[in-house]
Amino acid sequence: MKRRFLVALVAIAVIVIALAYGVRIATPPTRTPEVTPTIPAPTPAPPTPHPVVFAFKVEFDTGSSYGFDRIYLYHGSGTPVFEISRGKSATIAVVVTSLVNETLNIYLDNIEGVPVGVEAKLEPERFTLQPYEQIALKLTVTVSPTARTSTPQPTLTPERTPGGPTPTPAPIGNQTATPTPETPIAADYIMFYLTTGGIVRSTGGWGGGGYGFFLSIV
Repeated sequence: MKRRFLVALVAIAVIVIALAYGVRIATPPTRTPEVTPTIPAPTPAPPTPHPVVFAFKVEFDTGSSYGFDRIYLYHGSGTPVFEISRGKSATIAVVVTSLVNETLNIYLDNIEGVPVGVEAKLEPERFTLQPYEQIALKLTVTVSPTARTSTPQPTLTPERTPGGPTPTPAPIGNQTATPTPETPIAADYIMFYLTTGGIVRSTGGWGGGGYGFFLSIV
């Protein structure tokens, strides 16, 4: 009886050990999940700016302009100065050239900066340009005998803080040549605006702009 009990006890122990071993084999080992590194997306390059394409260009034909006392360029720049005496009338030749392959309906939008006693009239005020066509306009300037003469723009002088130190002149041996400032021209700046009144199909931009010149009344 005792022997049977011991045999049964040993058999139970063997069964328990076998079951435990089987459970251990059946349970797969726990694996640490792999972490995939996050790669930041590349920064997109800034967009290339779309080049500005003008629908037409405007030029002053000084050689074909007439009635002025003299015509010259403002301090050697490309902006013309038209000098005229009071009581006279003169005409500026304005050349407009189409730069696109489409028909443009252009008109005068406004004229700014005309002095008191001066009348500026553009003819024609409305016109049509065929693709790459060029047209000459007449901008007539009429000056009243009582109109004021042009005055030069004031020359800017360097500001000094009140109470601040007075600049000390450099020694004679270290002085450098200072360029002589250009003399201001006695003239008024007049600007006129030509426009198509909307978006130009071939350029995708607004058609038009302002174009200026100097009028010197003497």
